[in-house]
Amino acid sequence: MQEIQQVSKDFFALSPEEKEVNKIKPGTSVGYGRLFETGKTVANWVDRITIWSYGEQSRAEPCMPPKPERFRQVVDEYSEAVVKLCMRLIETLSTTLGLEPHILGEHINVKTVGLRTSFNYYPPCPQPELVLGIMPHADTSFVTVLQQDETPGLEIEKDGQWILVPPVKDAFVVNIGDLLQIVSNGKYRSVMHRVLVNNTVGRYSFPNFFMPPKETVIQPVKELLSETNPPLYRSLKFAEYISGFYVKPLTGRRLIDSFLLTPSES
Repeated sequence: MQEIQQVSKDFFALSPEEKEVNKIKPGTSVGYGRLFETGKTVANWVDRITIWSYGEQSRAEPCMPPKPERFRQVVDEYSEAVVKLCMRLIETLSTTLGLEPHILGEHINVKTVGLRTSFNYYPPCPQPELVLGIMPHADTSFVTVLQQDETPGLEIEKDGQWILVPPVKDAFVVNIGDLLQIVSNGKYRSVMHRVLVNNTVGRYSFPNFFMPPKETVIQPVKELLSETNPPLYRSLKFAEYISGFYVKPLTGRRLIDSFLLTPSES
């Protein structure tokens, strides 16, 4: 965990020209730069590089920066360990749904799921009240494993209130993503969250998004459905979900609600 933080700091210490080598290309979701447009009243305040760090997508959309030199080696080792953790989480979540440990993994074809990792640096801001590190949103993943440094900033929404998540040294924060909310038929709920910035010290964070290939069909697990518990969400391909996420800027609205079935449809 310390090594991934160090190579991240080394990357953001590079010159703008060196970082721009990995600039986000049109039509892709990986690379260096900002992913989202500025909101109407609040701007995002973050320096970021996002890569596919594990799985087939990492070969289809390679975006590993050439500098710092140890970046690739450290990321490869780190992502392999995070994926193993995600696999265990999926098994545990399956059992807490009342299913056998393998059912949830088989349903999402877990062996094809990849890992997309963002390296975020939120620099100090002279007017932090005018910006957010990132706007309120829920994640586009089954689960997200987040590593953050010792600087507070992450907030989650509960009952209309924003609650600070204090950083814990050498520990991960695990977020439930929209995809798990769909496949669990709403038994698990994705968490809305945002990032605050401050005017004194920068903050580093490393969210790891456990995500499927674009052609994967996302739908509730059939073992969770019955006449008294009909499907809440329609079947869709992940490509449809992800295109909706990136077409619109983050606004605080829940994209997942657009996939709800009406009572007559379910």
